[in-house]
Amino acid sequence: MHKFWLSVLFLLLLPLGGCATPHDASWFGFYEKPDPLEKYNRAMTHFNLKMDRAVIRPVAQAYTKAVPAGARDSVSSFFSNLTEPTVIVNDVLQAKFEQALADSWRFAINSTVGVLGLFDVSSKLGLEKHHEDFGQTFALWGLKEGPYLVLPLLGPSNVRDTLGLVTHLYLTEPRQWIDDRTVRYALFSADLISRRAQLIGPDELISDDEDSYLLLREAYHQKRENLIYDGEPPISYEYDYEE
Repeated sequence: MHKFWLSVLFLLLLPLGGCATPHDASWFGFYEKPDPLEKYNRAMTHFNLKMDRAVIRPVAQAYTKAVPAGARDSVSSFFSNLTEPTVIVNDVLQAKFEQALADSWRFAINSTVGVLGLFDVSSKLGLEKHHEDFGQTFALWGLKEGPYLVLPLLGPSNVRDTLGLVTHLYLTEPRQWIDDRTVRYALFSADLISRRAQLIGPDELISDDEDSYLLLREAYHQKRENLIYDGEPPISYEYDYEE
C-alpha cells in the first residue's frame, strides 16, 4: 500500500548519507535535489502536520491505550498481508521470479495458517517480508522520478511514485474491490491508525519548521533510493537539473 504519509516519519531513524548535487549543501550533511514545487510542498506539509496533530495522532494514542500490544501486532500483520499481492505483481514485473515465488508462499501461508494474515507465520518459517511497489518498478524501467511532491494526507512522494500509487489503487489494492464504501473506508482508516500508532515517540522529533521539512524530503529521497536498489544504491554526484 503503499504509504500513508506519516509512515515516513520512521525515516528519521535512518543514517542520512551523502546524496549529492552541485547545489548548496544543507546543514544535515548532504546536498539537496532541486525542489521546484517547494512553495506548494511546504504548504501541504504544514496542512498534513496540522491534521495529524488535530485528529490522527490523538486517535492513534487512544488506540494504543485501548488495544493490547498483541492485538495491535495482529492488526498490523493483517494489513501488511494485504500488501502482498502488490509485492508479488511487482516482483514479476521486476523479473525477481524467485522472490515472487517466495512471496506467493508467504501470502498463501499467512492467509490460511495465519488466519487472514492476523499472525505472521511465514516470517517464523524464514520467509521474509519484501517491499516492492509500482514506483520502484517504474524506476527500474527507466522512468525519471520527477519533482518531489507532497500529497494531501498521504505525504512525501514524487511524480513517479504518485503514478505508482494510482496504479496500485486501481490494479492491485484489495480494498478497492469491496463494494461497501463504509467497510472499505473503515479498513483504510484502521490501517492508517495502526501505522500511525507505531510512530508514537519518534514523531516528537518532527516540528513544522524549515529543518523538519528538509529532513523529511531528503529522508524520503534516500529511503526510495534504498528500496529501488535493494539496499545498495549507487553513489551518484549528479542529478538532472537546470541552473
